[in-house]
Amino acid sequence: MIRLLPILLLAGCATQAPIVQIRTVEVAVPVKCVAERPAPPELFPDSQMRDMNGYEAVHALYSNEQALRAYSDLLRAAMEGC
Repeated sequence: MIRLLPILLLAGCATQAPIVQIRTVEVAVPVKCVAERPAPPELFPDSQMRDMNGYEAVHALYSNEQALRAYSDLLRAAMEGC
């Protein structure tokens, strides 16, 4: 019996190790929605832009565009969690 012990122990080492599989599981996490919308930007009105010269009008249009882009990014970020 004692002579079989080393053979039995070696037989135990011959078994394969268990295969570990890593899985990614996506879990939905509830997020509180935004209570109120961000305030819209103040834009140059058309009536004020009519009285401007060419340079001022182009500058005002560019300013309006940048403000609207920033506002849309703000809205998108605020609504992303809903």
